[in-house]
Amino acid sequence: YGKGLHGCTNSEVIELLQAYASTRIQAFFRGYKYRYKYNEVKRRFKKIMYIIKLSHYQAWLVLTRHNKFTKQYCWRKIVAWRFYVKRMKYLREYFRIGYWPFFVWRRYANQSGKAKEKAKFLITRVYPTLLLLKTYNQWKNYIISEVNIKNKIKYYNDKLEHK
Repeated sequence: YGKGLHGCTNSEVIELLQAYASTRIQAFFRGYKYRYKYNEVKRRFKKIMYIIKLSHYQAWLVLTRHNKFTKQYCWRKIVAWRFYVKRMKYLREYFRIGYWPFFVWRRYANQSGKAKEKAKFLITRVYPTLLLLKTYNQWKNYIISEVNIKNKIKYYNDKLEHK
């Protein structure tokens, strides 16, 4: 240990160093062809990935610019629209819970009241008039038939008298 040669001569050290260096150079050149091909493929792959990454970032840039402009110019309108939609939903729900039963009840009460009035009108005014008209028509038909019979009798009587 230390800086000495540990009992080795200079020629032995040089010989040992040359053997070690030649072994390392052989090992380096043994895998050089494979490393070169691997690095070449790695370079091509990095280039392709860079092109793909660039195209994705450009598309992303278009989208982020669109989102930025939308937010910059339309955000207040979107917030106002959201407020309006939430308010309308609340008012619809409030009307449905608070007023709809009364509205339906009032509509039903109006319809049933009108139906009762209509029935009363039909029974008190229309039905007696209809009955009266039917009676008059039947009397008229009866009288017409009686008059016809009397006229026939008179006609035959007159015929008999002239003979």
